[in-house]
Amino acid sequence: MNISVYTLTSPLHDESSVALATEAFLNSLNFQYTFKGEDFTDYKHSDNTKEQNTCSQPALKLIYVRTGGTENLFKKLYNSGCIGQHPIYLLASDKSNSLAASMEIMSWILQNGLQGEIIHGSTKYISNRVNTLATIEAARHRLAGIKAAIIGKPSDWLISSTMDAKQIRNKLGFEIKEIPIAEVQDEIASISSLSEESKALQDMLNTKVDAEACGIKSAATCGIGDAKTNAAANAVCNIGDAKTNAAANVACNIGDAKTETTASVDTNNNRSNYAPYVNGAVKIYEALKRIVIKHKLNAFTIRCFDLLTALQNTGCVALSKLNSDGVIAGCEGDMPAMLSMIIANCLTGKTGFQANPSKVDIETGEILFAHCTIPFNLVERYELDTHFESGIGVGIRGFMKKGPVTVFKVSGNLQRFFAEEGELIENGSQANLCRTQQLIRFNDKSACKYFLQEPIGNHHIIIPGNWKKQISDLLKR
Repeated sequence: MNISVYTLTSPLHDESSVALATEAFLNSLNFQYTFKGEDFTDYKHSDNTKEQNTCSQPALKLIYVRTGGTENLFKKLYNSGCIGQHPIYLLASDKSNSLAASMEIMSWILQNGLQGEIIHGSTKYISNRVNTLATIEAARHRLAGIKAAIIGKPSDWLISSTMDAKQIRNKLGFEIKEIPIAEVQDEIASISSLSEESKALQDMLNTKVDAEACGIKSAATCGIGDAKTNAAANAVCNIGDAKTNAAANVACNIGDAKTETTASVDTNNNRSNYAPYVNGAVKIYEALKRIVIKHKLNAFTIRCFDLLTALQNTGCVALSKLNSDGVIAGCEGDMPAMLSMIIANCLTGKTGFQANPSKVDIETGEILFAHCTIPFNLVERYELDTHFESGIGVGIRGFMKKGPVTVFKVSGNLQRFFAEEGELIENGSQANLCRTQQLIRFNDKSACKYFLQEPIGNHHIIIPGNWKKQISDLLKR
């Protein structure tokens, strides 16, 4: 991330003295920057993210108000068109009336309906704040380069989950394309052979099916960390390495596995139900991958329940794999959920888990989320099952690492959002819920009231880590 520092200086001050103080102040801060000085000619050049070349390096622009008496200098620069309407960040020191001038300038900025912030305080605070703002500017830049689509229409039950396309275009800089659901069926019908990536996915899933047929509770009891003890367990549990099913026979030899003490026969598992759907689930992945390439997408949501009737299968595996591939892939044609996943990914670089609340406990601040797919790259281990509602297809029961998470959702018109931090305290496997289940305890127990009093639809996005402040900074500007 480039950080450019522009300056405002009163002509009454001695330039050599100011220059020495500037160098000492900027070098005390923990970030790298390009010093632009009083040359504002390129300040506005990349101000509008919609006009940026998405391959270029975005820049956070700081105006260092070095002295007092600079208020009218700023006003003239703005009126001449040198400074655009992007949030204006003023950097202020504790010398030469820098802060006082910054406050007068910021007051003028706000009076004129613009946005901005004075960055002032300890060197630690300034450094942290600038780095946070640099992350937000980088996210804005990435958002402007998004190519998103909805495949099919939103599911019929999503009566409140609408999208304001104009707001998305004006504030985030991208549009959402509409692709008929029939295109998925057409692509599947045209498949004569699988890509190498699809073959690897097929082998990975079939290896797991074979292992479970031997009574190994695949990935449910063999953690990835433990799977390093032998090649057989590794083939079953390690997503990245399980590209062939050659190890399936070895995996079935429970006596050879050092994880034998945790292997057990899962008499309640629906492996006999989901196994016949594996190859079809892989074809859905192949078809969606082709659509992504054809339309040059990096995000989409699909009316996936239509696949149940049209193909007698589900998109759970395909969406899990595509998210792991770096393509943001959402369920049920839920556009605000997809929008939330896009924002989360552009801001954090992480994949999000789309899920719906199943149980809220106001007294403990705990909420149980569930869904039948989760990105493979979010979980430590996983097992296969059928899709919950239909009892067909292949669903994913994933077990994510316990620890800090952020639950996030933005409305389709960007007017409201929810972002709260908490802890993933338990991964569940109740038979009467969607397959992946996460019990999250919010740091602020009162956050649970939102789900009962003012929810933004039902789907929410779960992101590993603490991101509430960054999300708020991005969406409030």
